[in-house]
Amino acid sequence: RARTSLAYAELLRLQTALYRRRPPRRVPRRAAGALPGRVAGGLRFALTGDQEAVLREIVAGLRAPRPSARLLQGEVGCGKTLVALLAAAWVIEAQEQVALIVPTELLARQHARTAAAILGPCGIKVTLLTGGALPGAGRQTLLAALRRREVDLVVGTQALLQEDVAFAALGLVIVDEQHRFGVAQRRRLRERNPAADLLLMTATPIPRSLALTVYGDLELSVIRQLPPGRCAVRTYLARSDRLGEVFARVRGELAGGGQAYFVAPRIGAPAAGAGAEQAPEHQEPAPAAASAAAFGAALDAVPDALSLHASLSAEVYPEFRVGLIHGALPEQRKHAAMEAFRNGELAVLVATTVVEVGVDVAAATGMVVLGAERFGLATLHQLRGRVGRGARPGYAFLVYTPPLAAAGVERLRALKETGDGFELAERDLAQRGPGELLGLRQAGLPELRIAELGRDLELARQARRDARGALAGEGAAPAADCPG
Repeated sequence: RARTSLAYAELLRLQTALYRRRPPRRVPRRAAGALPGRVAGGLRFALTGDQEAVLREIVAGLRAPRPSARLLQGEVGCGKTLVALLAAAWVIEAQEQVALIVPTELLARQHARTAAAILGPCGIKVTLLTGGALPGAGRQTLLAALRRREVDLVVGTQALLQEDVAFAALGLVIVDEQHRFGVAQRRRLRERNPAADLLLMTATPIPRSLALTVYGDLELSVIRQLPPGRCAVRTYLARSDRLGEVFARVRGELAGGGQAYFVAPRIGAPAAGAGAEQAPEHQEPAPAAASAAAFGAALDAVPDALSLHASLSAEVYPEFRVGLIHGALPEQRKHAAMEAFRNGELAVLVATTVVEVGVDVAAATGMVVLGAERFGLATLHQLRGRVGRGARPGYAFLVYTPPLAAAGVERLRALKETGDGFELAERDLAQRGPGELLGLRQAGLPELRIAELGRDLELARQARRDARGALAGEGAAPAADCPG
């Protein structure tokens, strides 16, 4: 009883601090919802039950007298982006603007294309703003249009966070793949736009986000249903000395018309004495292996993307076209490589984690991740979510180099055992801790001294209810007494 009382007092202080960070009140919005209805009516398919339920939750927050902060979690391919666009239509109907922020220009272009196709027929004006998308004059013209409210929805990268980007009436900020943004960036969004609602989307919440959901800073909406026809992804673990067998399995899929990604953890081989630094783009690739079997058998270190591309092109899959994409390439070349893969001109795409988020190629069935032990749970889950997005089932080979530390074994086993992103987040939370709840660290032990997230989950919920009840009327904080 003494420990419970102290833990409750600690959790109540935390809940009180979180609740007092709420943004100021605003005039409640009024929108009939006719525009989202027109958008949904123009789709070639019906929303799933989960999508409809989550959209109602989001709209309820948009109607509230205080700006909402919500985490929308759902499996890769479950339709989170569509729900976000329908919520955006609701805000636009209320005569306000929407910003959709994503971590890469590749994803920004894809989302802008999707948003224009879904929202454009209903008269919603969509534009793209990234660091390399517009020359100086074009950028200034776009910024002026935002200030005059001539743009309804702008899709962009961190370029949207720059000081010269201002809106006439920003009502909703949507952050896709929120685990790729830092805490300071999300805080900056709220500080610059205190009256705007915030919608974070992710397929695998980082531990800090999960903890904030439990402790009260974020509301949570979950989409668990997959759209009809979405296939499950089978996950296999393979030692690096059996890579030749993986190559053979992928060849069979390619021969049947499938496409595959090969992901390496770095761009180029590290220079002598340079540790793990990436090689520059112009570096010559390592010599190709003599054969696929020899390449797999001789793999005593994780290959880089450049040497992997050379080996796959020349020796492993000479009968197929193999492309290459990584973060050091100019945006035009990245875009061209991705379009060639999407159009079926390439059978294999060698990549770094630049393809981790948002890339949607329906014919891609295979994902091979080399050096899988070097990636986190969220990244691996996102990578395997790139396949199985069409009519054919997907598969993922996570190739690792033994021996593995206990944490590495547990991480890979978790990915093989479950495809549920929320369950993976909970396992990640148990491994790494929820981070600094009121600070900037993304992981590690929280600043709680007595309460424990896993053990005191119900106590945290009780403290959350008590803090909200006491502070709802701007009254004093409740006394830190143990409930009951």
